Amino acid sequence: VKGFVFIGRILLFCLLASFLGFLIVGIANRKEQLFLYGGIFGAVILLFGFVAMLGFDQSFELMHRLFFKTQWRFSEDSLLIKTFPYEFFIERAKMILFRFSVFVISCFAISFLLRRVSAVHRKACYFLKRLS
Repeated sequence: VKGFVFIGRILLFCLLASFLGFLIVGIANRKEQLFLYGGIFGAVILLFGFVAMLGFDQSFELMHRLFFKTQWRFSEDSLLIKTFPYEFFIERAKMILFRFSVFVISCFAISFLLRRVSAVHRKACYFLKRLS
């Protein structure tokens, strides 16, 4: 499990680094598109997450079959099962979906705000050119 968490952290770091790279270098004048496409991509992932929550038992089992090749089912009196009951995993999944939903909504909101600021800026530049 520690290896799985470590890989997740590396992937998160790579995603954040590439996102910042796009912001700084690649798309300096198209930030609103970056946030819009990030929101759209995030919404698609979020949709998969909500579908997975509808069939949580099947999704949970599929995830374990994919990532854990050894025996991952434990007896009811196992310390792991007692420490992390079924409800724990459902609550963690809900928390992840909620936080990711906030991220997706933020991407759309930032994209909208950047478009509004850009439109106001264009109008102000046009107005100033006409004055001079």
